[in-house]
Amino acid sequence: MAERVVWKKYGIEDKIAYSLRKNEAVTELVEGVKEYLFNGLLNVYESLSREFKELLPSPSKERFCPKCAISHEALEFFHVIVLASLSEALDEDDFYTDLLGVLGYTRHPTHDTHSTKRPSPHRNMIR
Repeated sequence: MAERVVWKKYGIEDKIAYSLRKNEAVTELVEGVKEYLFNGLLNVYESLSREFKELLPSPSKERFCPKCAISHEALEFFHVIVLASLSEALDEDDFYTDLLGVLGYTRHPTHDTHSTKRPSPHRNMIR
């Protein structure tokens, strides 16, 4: 696991990005987690402000974008928090290897959800 997550490092094809914006399942998923994510990020911010205030983006109005009036530093900070948190949580178990097994992207029989050797902990998520 990397110590540092760089949000802008990841790119996505325009066709896929367009498709995701139009995908109802993605829209429902995002809408379903927004409130939890909002409250979770507030808690993370409060916790970090007590323990590691120097790591937080500066709330100085001089850092606000003249076009959109928000702090891009803060926006990217929260994007990284979300991506790093999800990545760490999903990497801690077999989530991705189980997903790859379901989709046929692995030769590991222990991650094949059709295998009788080891049931996937994510079976209830499979359509």
